[in-house]
Amino acid sequence: MCELCDVQENWAVSLDEIDDTDLDPDAEYACEWVADLEGDDAEGSEADDVDDLGEMCGKPATWAVFEKYVEEHYCSRHVAESQAELGEAGSNGNGNGHVHSEEEYEPDVEFIPIRSRSERCDFVEVGGGFAVRPCGRPATHAVMVVQQFYQCDEHTPEDEYPRMETVA
Repeated sequence: MCELCDVQENWAVSLDEIDDTDLDPDAEYACEWVADLEGDDAEGSEADDVDDLGEMCGKPATWAVFEKYVEEHYCSRHVAESQAELGEAGSNGNGNGHVHSEEEYEPDVEFIPIRSRSERCDFVEVGGGFAVRPCGRPATHAVMVVQQFYQCDEHTPEDEYPRMETVA
């Protein structure tokens, strides 16, 4: 585990506080919280496996919820390849960025250098015959992601999602 693996930040911004250019004024945002049916009870945390998902809450959303965490570790080669892909698809100018398509939203991504040399690159390479194998080289960067969800008051407890006045 690298020095950034323990970094996880959650926060919430009222939909009323978000710049109108960030939201579709004609859209009604529904709470995207989904129960984990395999957890302690239906009010558990989000599911880790698609098969364990319950129904989406669906109540009117009142919060934009942000979750920041280390998703993977990459070697310098795969950081450069990923930054090039992000640069083509919507970089923020420094090789970090986000990807939007009409079908889905990819989270904001940042590649942060790490001091630890015990991590291995998690990038999965597809070889001939579609053989899948992890890179396995020593990792040089943590892949930090920020995901955004819409949630209602009930599923955005203040002790888990500190309130912010603007998007960080």
